[in-house]
Amino acid sequence: MSRGWMHRALVFASVFAGVCDGSQQNTHATSITTAEPFPLLLRGDWFSWEEGREVDTSISEGWVESLGQPVDAAQLRRDTFQYVFSHHQCFVCVRLLVRSWNILEKLEGPCVSDAAAACRWLEGRRQSGVMLFRSDPTPINCRPALHGLFHFAWKNKFSFTGECNHPEAMVRSCQKPGSQFLIDSQTFTINFKKCEGVGNSFDALREYTCLGDWKVGRNHYFAVANTKESRREERYRCFVRDREDDLYMGLSITPECSVLKTPQSSPVKFRLSYAKHEIIPPGCYLPHNLTGKWESSGIGEAQVVINSTHITETMWRGYAAKTTTYTCLEQRGNRYLMAKQSIEGCQTEYVCWEMVPRHHNIVRYRVSWALIYQDFQVCDYANFRSGREWKYDTLIGEFMDW
Repeated sequence: MSRGWMHRALVFASVFAGVCDGSQQNTHATSITTAEPFPLLLRGDWFSWEEGREVDTSISEGWVESLGQPVDAAQLRRDTFQYVFSHHQCFVCVRLLVRSWNILEKLEGPCVSDAAAACRWLEGRRQSGVMLFRSDPTPINCRPALHGLFHFAWKNKFSFTGECNHPEAMVRSCQKPGSQFLIDSQTFTINFKKCEGVGNSFDALREYTCLGDWKVGRNHYFAVANTKESRREERYRCFVRDREDDLYMGLSITPECSVLKTPQSSPVKFRLSYAKHEIIPPGCYLPHNLTGKWESSGIGEAQVVINSTHITETMWRGYAAKTTTYTCLEQRGNRYLMAKQSIEGCQTEYVCWEMVPRHHNIVRYRVSWALIYQDFQVCDYANFRSGREWKYDTLIGEFMDW
């Protein structure tokens, strides 16, 4: 990892600390010196698509290409900066929202004669702005935006009227086995397949690098770069998913996010379904008195179903239920090595369930960190979140007849 990349990451983290959910946003404007009004996070060369044409923007510590040096500057929130420029004998207000190190969103007001009134037009406006893509982007982890192995059906409302649903059409966004960071996943692929009878459908494998993601209401946006495309107007794209029904996904056909109002109304619409993953045969049995339905007191308060060889854990995210299946592989005392397979269908991981013998309607348990190799060393005490402090979650049974 280069020192330059680490420096950029630290700058980005320092600006974004505590703002992911917006609960710690600074709602009061903070003045910025006009000598160096643009922090490092905003500086660099940027590409955007505005009114059907390419636009290049260069931002230094004190000026913006084509706009010059601002006459007024303020930081509205930790991720939002506002500037007033003198432009052609009038004043223009520009608001920059930091979506990631690689992505800025620009809102620009009309040219007015009064500098003090230049930013009033932007107050309370919620429309999407112009997206600025960094010309030398640093790839980031895709997992927060898209993770899993999906089959998809798709429709391009500008190319064909029907839906193309081919059994081999797949979206793959999975971690790379053996990666230094285990969850590292900076690229994903979409494998398009031509459908018979659907004109303008095609065969193509697209690989995208993730540049950043952000949330606006129910929409979860993420920006990408096509790794095989050199033309800038074809290289950058935006996706959107519904946070409460994430099996629908929309894609822009230009380097813009403003055209994505909802996944269902997007220029290209994907209808996702979870792909099947490998079947792992069990290698041990769970205690017979654990068979049945349970409610967990752990994070997410999952619904748990246990049979003689498997544990199924279901949690709700919005309106969607996410299910993880654990297969018993090896037992030593109260510890069980389990193969973990999530509904998203990426690679199999391995965890250890430690379960104290059942007492009436209660089972105390804890689960280790997930690792990528199958070995009983996964059950070493160092791999549990609480170490030897014996902190357990609780399963509460739905029955009382044992």
